[in-house]
Amino acid sequence: MISEMSLFLRFSTSCAVLLFSSISWSAGLTAKGYEIRGSRDSVIFTMEQTFGADGLSSHTAFRSPEGRDLVTEKMEFDDAGAPLRYTVNHVQSGTSGVVEVQGGRLKFSYRSADGKVKTNDESVPEVWATGPMFLPMVRKNWDRLMKGEPMKFRFAVWDRAETVGFQLFKDRVEKKPDGREVVVLKMKPTAFIIAAIVDPLYFEMRPDGSFLETMTGRTLPKRQDGSKLKDLDSYIVYSTK
Repeated sequence: MISEMSLFLRFSTSCAVLLFSSISWSAGLTAKGYEIRGSRDSVIFTMEQTFGADGLSSHTAFRSPEGRDLVTEKMEFDDAGAPLRYTVNHVQSGTSGVVEVQGGRLKFSYRSADGKVKTNDESVPEVWATGPMFLPMVRKNWDRLMKGEPMKFRFAVWDRAETVGFQLFKDRVEKKPDGREVVVLKMKPTAFIIAAIVDPLYFEMRPDGSFLETMTGRTLPKRQDGSKLKDLDSYIVYSTK
């Protein structure tokens, strides 16, 4: 139970950093992370994403306010746009992982801080995502979500070396102080017991699904508490370069 809870609480920012269908390859993406109930004047981390010149890879860096790398990600695609490899270097914790598609299988490799390597492989699920694949999947299913139909999929969790079932659905429509409307999507595990005791993720999207404006939930960067690293919940605001 504890391990299943922790994997949900540890993957979240990676699923909300790429908007292939709404941003040109040259534009890039930036974000600022804040404490959920903290001041919007106090940034606790930043994010910057750039794209390869050939349009077949993306590079993401989460940094401290001082500019120190906390986590880096790389996503690689083939010429047809199908995912090939997702690589994470969690600088804060000294861990790293790879999710790779080979011969109809998802192959995982996770290296812990003490150098031990865990590997695993699964059949590629019918509907799945990892890291930068998440939002294009949302766009593809936008009409269905707006009709109130939940979407079930499996998320490849790099630091667990396995896929996990989730469901995503339209939670509500909100009007912002400036009068703009946003659609709020809610994401939670499909396992009832886990969903009952862990906090879901919330995504604020433009009404046409073209852009992710904010995300609230557990993030990839962690919070330093003395000599220990602890999980970090934050409110993330996205913008184009």
